[in-house]
Amino acid sequence: MNIILYSKFSPYSQNLIKYIQKYKFIINNFNFVCIDNKQIRDKINNCNKINISKIPCLIIIFEKEGGVEIYEGPIAFDKIKNIIEEEYSMEFKQQEQQEMLQKQEMLQKQEMLQKQEMLQKQETEQKLQQKKEE
Repeated sequence: MNIILYSKFSPYSQNLIKYIQKYKFIINNFNFVCIDNKQIRDKINNCNKINISKIPCLIIIFEKEGGVEIYEGPIAFDKIKNIIEEEYSMEFKQQEQQEMLQKQEMLQKQEMLQKQEMLQKQETEQKLQQKKEE
């Protein structure tokens, strides 16, 4: 689970959100939490398990392993860029694989059509030869 803590009053937070919104395929990978509400801010500040001092902040929770990674300020931005690049790379590779499969299928179809044409041509030639012989 990826949580992004941000403030509407932080230009850096706003830049980060705009950056993420450009990549629609990844936006669902993040839960956005605005800290402008005092109650939310107090809950975060009173939490003994994490210590946040800069916004934006990326919190990555590894549910299976039970670990937490925290990235704040410019480091959060860099980490999110890396996550997006990895996801984009994976998506690009998947798209590339699909295109390769489609090309292979087309080549196989073309090959089959060529074989069928050759067989038809051979049959026609055989029939013509038989007619000549008659």
